[in-house]
Amino acid sequence: GGHFIEFPGREMLAGGHLWSICRGRERRLWLGSEKGIFRVEEGRIHREMDTISIQNRFRLLVDDGENLWFAAQDRIMRRSPAGEITVFGAAHGLSDHVVPATLCDGRDGAVWASVMDRGLCRAQDGHFQLVIPQDEEWGEHPAPLWADQNGQLWLSSWEGLHRLRRKRLKTYGRAEGLPAKPANAVCPDRQGGLWVATEGAGVYHGRDGQFSPFASS
Repeated sequence: GGHFIEFPGREMLAGGHLWSICRGRERRLWLGSEKGIFRVEEGRIHREMDTISIQNRFRLLVDDGENLWFAAQDRIMRRSPAGEITVFGAAHGLSDHVVPATLCDGRDGAVWASVMDRGLCRAQDGHFQLVIPQDEEWGEHPAPLWADQNGQLWLSSWEGLHRLRRKRLKTYGRAEGLPAKPANAVCPDRQGGLWVATEGAGVYHGRDGQFSPFASS
């Protein structure tokens, strides 16, 4: 353990930022970069789509049906295992010009998207429904999303840490042990806890709604 290897085909990624990575089935990885979307399988990197540019984090997702979802430029798109592409727009509950979004698997068969200038949307059966409108509570930028083992959705933003439960949004701050700093990333653990990386205040660990510092930056 602890040893890293270089994959054959890595030269295809040279010269561009690699922003996103997600895991599919059968030990398959998907990579999103400025130079396109790539598949890592059986120890090699394969180019899948070179007409799509992924330019920020949290933009790739593989759902339970092995569909690949991605947010690129001004679109949310889905690629089926057979290679069919669906572009989501006004007919699917979004506008035809979508400001880049972050994506998350909701653990219930749904896909969640945080869309700038719109809010938090839930997609199921090919249609997006607005659940939480964009407001000042969690900022104007698309918030990175994570789902925990209980099906709760966590949003990390410049305004802090937020939890969506039964369509209600709760913000965590000083009263719960977190600093008055933005939450840059969130990661649930297998014991039901939550790890939070903050902006300039280190790492915090939370359980049962209370957080304590784990490491300082």
